[in-house]
This record gives sequence, structure tokens and C-alpha cells, in this order.
Amino acid sequence: MKQINKISYFFFLIFFIMITICTLSGYFTFGHGLGDIFYLILGFIITVLLTIFFIISIRKSKNLSLTFSIIILLTILLFILKLTVLRGPEYPWNGKLFL
Repeated sequence: MKQINKISYFFFLIFFIMITICTLSGYFTFGHGLGDIFYLILGFIITVLLTIFFIISIRKSKNLSLTFSIIILLTILLFILKLTVLRGPEYPWNGKLFL
């Protein structure tokens, strides 16, 4: 189970780094103009919290491992939804992920 945590945590880090780079370079948008910075800060805070939770889950039981994987899955799903269907009013979703 610890191996699954390592893989899912690594996948989350790669995902968030790609989202950050693409948002700052203008390929991705959350649809809020300058408000997109809020989602990058929120993602950074979530990454720090998940890093702490990852360290704790490696040292503790299997129940925390399953919870950790579910939290990562939900976080990635919510970021993808916010990038697509749930975009803000400034740049509504037109069916394309890239601008």
C-alpha cells in the first residue's frame, strides 16, 4: 500500500507542476483572469498539506494510506473540473482545455 501512496503522490506532484507551468505561461486558465493566482496558491497549500499527510501516512497504518490516495484523487478531479466545466465567468469554457 505504501508503494501506491508513493506513486499517487509523485503523480500529484507532476500534475500540479504541469498545471502551474501551463497556467503561468497562458495555456491553462481557471476563467477568473488574475483570480487564477488564487488557485495556484490554493494548489501550493494543498501540496504542502499533502506532503505532510504523505509523510505521516508512510509511517502509520494502511487506513491512512487509502485515505491519502482518495484525497489525491479528489484533488486532481476538482482541479480538472475547475479547468474545464467549472471555469469562471471571465473566460467561460468553450469545449477546449487549451486557449
